[in-house]
Amino acid sequence: MIRHSYLNRLLDQLRNPRSSDTSFIHHYPKFGNSLSDIFVGRGRHISTCFYGENPLALVLKEPIEVSHSIVMFDFNGQVLDCTRIESSEFTFQHCFESNIDEDFSFIHLTSYSREIERLFGDDLKRITRCHRGYTSYQLGHSGVESVVHGNYGCVYLDRRGRLVSLARQRSRHRYVLQEVLSPRFRYEFIFSNPTARSLDIEVLGFTDRLKTFEVSSATLPPFGSWIFRPSVQFADSFYSWCTRLPIGRCVVFEFDDEHAACNVFHS
Repeated sequence: MIRHSYLNRLLDQLRNPRSSDTSFIHHYPKFGNSLSDIFVGRGRHISTCFYGENPLALVLKEPIEVSHSIVMFDFNGQVLDCTRIESSEFTFQHCFESNIDEDFSFIHLTSYSREIERLFGDDLKRITRCHRGYTSYQLGHSGVESVVHGNYGCVYLDRRGRLVSLARQRSRHRYVLQEVLSPRFRYEFIFSNPTARSLDIEVLGFTDRLKTFEVSSATLPPFGSWIFRPSVQFADSFYSWCTRLPIGRCVVFEFDDEHAACNVFHS
């Protein structure tokens, strides 16, 4: 007899064959490729800068030429642009143009030349680099950056330039925000779907006496994102949501409009 949990895993894999992390069938990128977390980029009055690493240079402790690829896609999961940057630095900074109006997502991938691959042999080809860089956000001209690392993803591009992920959806469960919200701030929760299937999310707001005062839901397209703006009607409010992601985090933006300040953190 197959245990119920194993049967669920098999059914999940059959429903979502191109997105798997630890499962029966793996769909890893070819040797030498890289994976990336999903990062959030903001438009309009919030500037976005990304800080990525050169993993081989960091390991060898010497400059190594690497090609960084920044792949931008919209909140509907459609690829918008791919910018390639050559660098030999240990880390590099990429600031997005300030005239971008819409919010977006992006991933960071790296590749090395054939000469470097030949120099380091099969060791480099057999390593899958998973990038978890940092993104900074600055509200207007405040001069203060708030920094957060990438969100759960394991995303890469296939040979046709399509987004692919090792992440997959599991059984539905509830995730509780690890932050008590204050009515003096304005919040935005940004949820990202790192899988090739549509993702349903239901968000509930609670008072400190566990009374529900807000309910909202959305269906995220494959590799899409959604911004939920909580009302925060009560002091000491907190939120939770139902998700099928193994790691159901979102990126939380906390705005202090009175002092023109912005704080960013993971849920």
